[in-house]
Amino acid sequence: MCARAAARSAYPLSKTWRLPNASRRGGSPMHRAALTPPSQLSAIDAAPSLRYFVLSEPPFDAVIAAVNRTDRLIDDYSQYKHGGEIWWIRALVSKNLSSWRTSSWKDADVIVPPLPFGFCANDEHSQHPACVATRSASKALLAHAALAARPEAFLVLGTDWRLRGSRPLGDARGFIWGTKLPSDPDVGQASSVIVPSVSSAAGRENGPAWWAPLQPIADATQLTRTWHQSWTQRPIRSFFVGQASSELPALIRPNARPHAHAHAHPHVHQADSREAYATRLKLMQTIDQLSKKGTHSVDVVATTSTDQGLPPCDEACASSSPGCVACYWSERMYSQYQSLMHSSKFGWHIRGDTDSSNRLYDVISSGAVPLIIGEGMRASLPFKDLPWDDMVAVARAEEVTTIDGFERWLAKEESVAPKRLEALQTHGPAVLWHVDPSDVALRVLKEARSLAARTDLATGGGGL
Repeated sequence: MCARAAARSAYPLSKTWRLPNASRRGGSPMHRAALTPPSQLSAIDAAPSLRYFVLSEPPFDAVIAAVNRTDRLIDDYSQYKHGGEIWWIRALVSKNLSSWRTSSWKDADVIVPPLPFGFCANDEHSQHPACVATRSASKALLAHAALAARPEAFLVLGTDWRLRGSRPLGDARGFIWGTKLPSDPDVGQASSVIVPSVSSAAGRENGPAWWAPLQPIADATQLTRTWHQSWTQRPIRSFFVGQASSELPALIRPNARPHAHAHAHPHVHQADSREAYATRLKLMQTIDQLSKKGTHSVDVVATTSTDQGLPPCDEACASSSPGCVACYWSERMYSQYQSLMHSSKFGWHIRGDTDSSNRLYDVISSGAVPLIIGEGMRASLPFKDLPWDDMVAVARAEEVTTIDGFERWLAKEESVAPKRLEALQTHGPAVLWHVDPSDVALRVLKEARSLAARTDLATGGGGL
């Protein structure tokens, strides 16, 4: 299979989504931001003493070169939900983080081998130059003096589920892993840093939606006010597209491209995933019942699974009430995903196989307010220093899966939306890889430094 065909097969949706030039229902066009977003790097309390070391000598230099070059497979994986490791490696050797890099692993708080283990766990990538180099670099890593001397300072990032049960650092113990959940993927790490997934609703060269105001604005206060006014005019009340049953993997039709949830190796369903998928379905049914009471709201709450017997969504369903509710979101609908998300006020972040989903970052990137169902989802929120209680709304399933409860809860969230939008505008970029400059990598390093220091103290090292 050629590289271009392999990219389409592995990550088909990244090719079809585009940032909307205008609302599909006649809204005002979205222009590029005249207000230059402030760099978040200087806003982090990373402390001048943070020092990290990147293994960049041969053969690691070949990995870095392969990841940094213009390449279709690498580029596509970087837009895939687990593609944070590509952004990570590029950030580690970038000029933006040069102030925190050191040339000696003995002096470093955090030691980082720049290896794209998740990308290379995909069999279709085995002969890619980055993976050929990674295999060579992995052998060198296992024999590296730094790993033997200071395993607790090592940080490796990889959220791809294909890594579950693997041991990329061999018998090494005490290292830190950048994961989507505290122990998922489990690769033998002693501790974990929660790492944001890549937003699928982001353009390749664009920041968050609130950086594209409807008119040039130079004052931050005015931008917040104007952004809220723009948000209130979004035609779609709430948005969710995803599997609504744990009985079958998401749709795979003959001769159809699988979407990002459907891989050759299906997800391992956790014991409580059935309840989670049932919650998704019940939410759809609740909104469907509400729409039959005469409401004029437009919602997009659709399933990608075929075993519920739901009708297919009409391609123009989001253009009028009730929207795309309790219907089946087929392959042909995916080209609308990004533009409809950017036209939504709220976006649902609901548990599926695990307590993690890249939908959270889709919602934040698109400028919608995240609505989270289930306290367990808090475990997947990265960077605990962020004011998540101001940025997201968390509800119990029983609060939003009855008509009266749903109406009360959403009315409350409408009333506090200005506060949430301001918090998201201020702190949302901190969890988005595609922001330029992005501070995600520096935040991961900061948290890893704290974990490494605690481990060092616990083992009698006396601190770094």
